[in-house]
Amino acid sequence: MNKTQQQDVLVIGEALVDIVKKTGNIAEHPGGSPANVALGLSRLGTPAVLLTWLAHDRYGEMIEAHLKANGVQVQTASFAAHKTSSALATIQENGSAVYDFDVTWELPAATLNGTEALIHVGSFSALMDPGSKRILELLKQAKTRTVISYDPNARPALMGTPAEAQEALRQLLPLVDVVKLSDEDSQWFFNLDPTKADQRLKLAETIFEYGVKLLFITAGKSGAYLLSASGYELGQQAGEVEVVDTVGAGDSFMAAILDGLRRLDCLGEQGKEKIGKLSIPELEKLLNYASRVADVTVSRAGANPPTQDEVAW
Repeated sequence: MNKTQQQDVLVIGEALVDIVKKTGNIAEHPGGSPANVALGLSRLGTPAVLLTWLAHDRYGEMIEAHLKANGVQVQTASFAAHKTSSALATIQENGSAVYDFDVTWELPAATLNGTEALIHVGSFSALMDPGSKRILELLKQAKTRTVISYDPNARPALMGTPAEAQEALRQLLPLVDVVKLSDEDSQWFFNLDPTKADQRLKLAETIFEYGVKLLFITAGKSGAYLLSASGYELGQQAGEVEVVDTVGAGDSFMAAILDGLRRLDCLGEQGKEKIGKLSIPELEKLLNYASRVADVTVSRAGANPPTQDEVAW
């Protein structure tokens, strides 16, 4: 296959309905971390394909309609579940969300078409059996020719103990080029606080041992960080925005990273090599872009990321 033919952006993982409860009011929004990333990518100008696990029920149709309206193609094979998953998100006084899940996760018998320039996986679907085993198989097939990104998105209620999750990570991370962690992810998976310089460095060393090239860390009001296996470390202060809630903020940050990598011509087989050689100005632009996209998302309710008309590259 000609390398120039690689063009597809494939997101693999859960799509579900967030039932958001805030000050006694309840609203239903299509969500799920990987689905949110696909949505964010499409709004920023990078069309995405989603491989997920849905049923032909009210929630499944709600999710599909929402994604299609935003330019995301949902693979037909995704509709093989008996029931579409949901998550009750209770919004706290500080805007953060506490989740209670009603989910199943399998993966349809779909195959890669060989044109994927980027594959993103994340959240509980990358670690929750039986679907996670299939994700691992697909990533192994694509590793040498495709940029692979991963956002663990810690969900303790679905991932077992940190020790069990770390065992799954040890199989997954050697296949990955780009990782995004929140401060909560870092503390749960690795018992490290990335807002402290020494622990942030230890976290990066742990991640880079697997061959990961770029590590992004989001830390709420403490801002965001970018560390590269080549030795660079950058920081970005949190924006001066009024936080409505944080639902989908990390996913929009992740989507902006991936959209930015496309703009920097860092997708596909050749892009895998270029990611590790990005300059400080390029990395600064990438981090700043992702932070601005996340700032817009937290300024409004739900997983509602900005479009490319709202946030300039």
